[in-house]
Amino acid sequence: MVTSGHHVRSMRQTYAERMDALAEAASRRLGGLLEVVPAASGMRTIGWLNTGEKDVGLAERARARGLELAALLEFTLRHFQRGQFS
Repeated sequence: MVTSGHHVRSMRQTYAERMDALAEAASRRLGGLLEVVPAASGMRTIGWLNTGEKDVGLAERARARGLELAALLEFTLRHFQRGQFS
């Protein structure tokens, strides 16, 4: 029988491995167009666009292609720039 503590540790490791794979693939395949910030926990992360493009338009196009992502602007009342979250 698997304990809940074991399950949580196992899932954290799985999520960390997936996060590493995502960050590496973004770096290798997108040539610096997207910087993936490793998440401290869970499966969600932030990817900063280095293209100057609006995140809402890019998110809409990505969802039309079957990708699951959301633009940061969809979660804010006020638009933030990179570096303003700290």
